[in-house]
Amino acid sequence: DGGAIYVENSDLFLDEVEFKLNSATASGGAIYISNEYTAGYVGTYVDFERNTAADYGGAVYAENTAFEQDFGSLFKNITKDGTQPIGGGIAAFVSSVDLDGMSISENEANYGGALYLSTSTLTVSNSTLATNFADSDGGAIYIAYGDGLDLTQNTITDNSGYDGGALYWVGLDAVVGHNTFERNDAARYGGAAFGLASDQYLEGNEFFHNNASQQGGALFLEDAEASSMGFNNFCKNSVDNSIGGAMSFKAPLGQTDIYQSVFVENEAPIAGGAISVNSAQSDVIAWANNFLGNSTPAQQGSAFYAYDSDIGFHINIVTHSQFSNAIRLEGGTADLTYNVFWQNAGSDYSDSSGGSLDDSNEFMNPMLMDYSALSTDDTCDPIGNYRLKYASPLRDRGPDNHDLDGSVTDVGAFGAEPGVDYWFYDDDADGFIYLYDCDDDDYDVNPGATEVCDGKDNDCDFLIDDADNDLSATSYYPDVDGDSFGDIDGEEIIACQAPENYIDDDSDCDDETYAINPNASEICDGEDNNCDGETDDDDDDLDLDSAYDWYRDKDGDGYGNDNTATRACLPPDVDYIEDITGDCNDNNFDINPEAIEICDEDIDNNCDGLANDDDDDLDLTSAKRWYPDTDKDDFGDPNGEVIYACEKPKNYVSDNTDCDDTNTDINPEAIE
Repeated sequence: DGGAIYVENSDLFLDEVEFKLNSATASGGAIYISNEYTAGYVGTYVDFERNTAADYGGAVYAENTAFEQDFGSLFKNITKDGTQPIGGGIAAFVSSVDLDGMSISENEANYGGALYLSTSTLTVSNSTLATNFADSDGGAIYIAYGDGLDLTQNTITDNSGYDGGALYWVGLDAVVGHNTFERNDAARYGGAAFGLASDQYLEGNEFFHNNASQQGGALFLEDAEASSMGFNNFCKNSVDNSIGGAMSFKAPLGQTDIYQSVFVENEAPIAGGAISVNSAQSDVIAWANNFLGNSTPAQQGSAFYAYDSDIGFHINIVTHSQFSNAIRLEGGTADLTYNVFWQNAGSDYSDSSGGSLDDSNEFMNPMLMDYSALSTDDTCDPIGNYRLKYASPLRDRGPDNHDLDGSVTDVGAFGAEPGVDYWFYDDDADGFIYLYDCDDDDYDVNPGATEVCDGKDNDCDFLIDDADNDLSATSYYPDVDGDSFGDIDGEEIIACQAPENYIDDDSDCDDETYAINPNASEICDGEDNNCDGETDDDDDDLDLDSAYDWYRDKDGDGYGNDNTATRACLPPDVDYIEDITGDCNDNNFDINPEAIEICDEDIDNNCDGLANDDDDDLDLTSAKRWYPDTDKDDFGDPNGEVIYACEKPKNYVSDNTDCDDTNTDINPEAIE
């Protein structure tokens, strides 16, 4: 005994120890601890790997021991070849075993692939039990008699055994809460768990894809004294050859309550696709459950089958049952009230005694969040898929007792009294309970939240992001002209991403013209180019490079005054002209650059800065003729060079009668 450590009548404390490849020809492949009086074992981060024993406890044998281990592992420990090869990992007798945070996998034994306990107490929490195997009962755990079993928040997957693919208990009080049982398999009864002659309390567990060959794809109970099972989720469990796809009950049962649980697409070939009560003298009440898409080809209650039992069936939803009648009762008594049936393939109710449903039972679409029969969706999400929509007619349709919101009871798993478990928790503290909160782990997701672009259904209306008309996101507007500015009068689309040819702007006052938008320059064209509500000269942002030069033409001669220049799109007044300048006297129509320079009172007629004789452009027709007066007798030479000028040139006179301009004494006034 004790391949590595043998302890008798002493305590044992271990921390961060690994036991590997130890063996015992009898019991306790790694550790054997036995005490005449109760002693203790405390282990932290202790790993047991590939240890073997012929009889009890491939890794550990404990007797009269308070055995406690936090963290660590039991991996591939085996009992074999002995007369009693039980408890592949741990075998305990008259002990208490408390395991927390453990990884327990691939252990093997005849009984109790990982753990075997007799006349003991077992507590396992926050641990993983996977791929353990027993040739006989209890693929992962076998516990017989003792003070009780407590399994809380464990993941229990892919274990297999004869009865109780993962878990087998007998003759004790069993508390199984908030665990996940998935893909466990039993060669006969109870794919996930088998309970015999016990009181059991199962709450908040999830049973997915478990299988048994004969009865109870997930759970099998026999000779149970009292059972309370609420807030559990049974999805796609099955039996191969007989009855009770999710749960099967046999032999006399004490008071058995099944409440506020979900049974989805469980299968049995003969009877009770979801639940089979195949026992005389049984008292079973199923209330406030959802039975969705369960099946039994043999016409014996796809959702619920009972034989020779007293049955209460109240405020349940039964929909989409496949093949056969949804509920089948043979013998016994039945009381069915306030149930709702919808789209069951066969009859809703069959009673061998000829009974029928009373008027409190109804036939209508329950309006669940998201359920279609026999879907390929394996998520088995009761909160997201199987609760009632807010507009469901099943709200407040139950009996007069009240649920927690103060209204009349809702029909189905998510709104009936007493409603004291996790349906009514508010884990994310957002003010909405689990029942109505479509994601109670996310504070920002609840029916009162605002839908935003994050891939979540923030407001719990079953629409996500762009599909939700209540989306609070970016507003986009059409950008027809492709100038990166949206139409000010265009249709607004609120979306997570811009649709094609849309942009998050609505300031384009002309979305058919690329050159018109708030970033454009205001130019002289009669349009509001920059969309500020002002046009051309009325806009202080006018690009003056596009404007014209205007000059005042007061005298109306077609030439403007240089000193009155104004740059604008349009003339500032009626007497302004464009780009024609140079009028040096805008009060005189006859004075401008195109006027003829004439002899006058020294006026610059053509505005070239020169006047009269100083201007080469002088119109000589306005000038006088002047003749040379060489002899200065005031008489000009008619044959001399004539000069045209406004003013008399020196030594010139306006007379041309001098017959000899070389002699002063010869002229028309001389004395002959």
